[in-house]
Amino acid sequence: MIFLRPSPFALAMTNQPMKKILFTIVICMMTGAVFAKTTYIYNNKRMNYVKIEGLHKEDLKVCQPTQPVTVSEAKMRDILKAIKFSRSFILKENIEDASVFTEREVNFFAPKVIEALSQATEKDRVVMSYITKDPLFIMRNDRLTIAILWACGDDLHMRFEKLLAKLTGDYDKRSDYSKIISQSRGLRIGLELGDGQAYGKTTDELVINLNYDFNEPPPAPPVAAEPAKGKGKEAAAVVSNQPPKTTKERLKELDDLKLDGLITEKEYKLKRRAIIEGL
Repeated sequence: MIFLRPSPFALAMTNQPMKKILFTIVICMMTGAVFAKTTYIYNNKRMNYVKIEGLHKEDLKVCQPTQPVTVSEAKMRDILKAIKFSRSFILKENIEDASVFTEREVNFFAPKVIEALSQATEKDRVVMSYITKDPLFIMRNDRLTIAILWACGDDLHMRFEKLLAKLTGDYDKRSDYSKIISQSRGLRIGLELGDGQAYGKTTDELVINLNYDFNEPPPAPPVAAEPAKGKGKEAAAVVSNQPPKTTKERLKELDDLKLDGLITEKEYKLKRRAIIEGL
């Protein structure tokens, strides 16, 4: 009987699957990923989902989750409604509602997030992802938001990995969305802190007090100071926690929005003229 020794090329090809597995393990260990089963509470196969997945090391640096946790649907609705965009980033000054989540999104996601938090363990985090469709005439203007949630004591941490990031290409025909998500371009939008909220490790992360009653009436606005005698029609100064942005800062933000293709040339010119006229 004659035994043929396999060539080095054949051995290399045989070991390819094992090499891929080992490579994947090393990458996951370096990035802090935890090997755990992903449980979908909702998934429409189009980047709209609520799921439970293993924690990453970066999450554990913030605090150890205390899950599962029970939150009423009314409380979760109030929490989502209370998350607002920073008004300094909003171009249209007459907008009254700066909520991150629309009423429809609140009604849809609140019960699903509650279910996920009730099933999560101290080794899990909840991920919610959804696409906001806002077509401009016949052109698509789809934007992606991804938020990471986990409970820690009396607080709910909510970190936005993507916030109204613009999607490009025909993603409906793609099965692998990782490249599309990585190429999505987020708006330069900040979050406005409200009552019962604080920033986490970054300003993209909110720490929300689960015991806070969001139905309490907001505190009274600061009282304007009495105008000095002889000033006549001069406006009274109002005490503010943050100094107003300078004209240079506002123009720089406007230039960034235009450079990123997030506003049209017409919107850019109108807003720039309004800023300069305010000098």
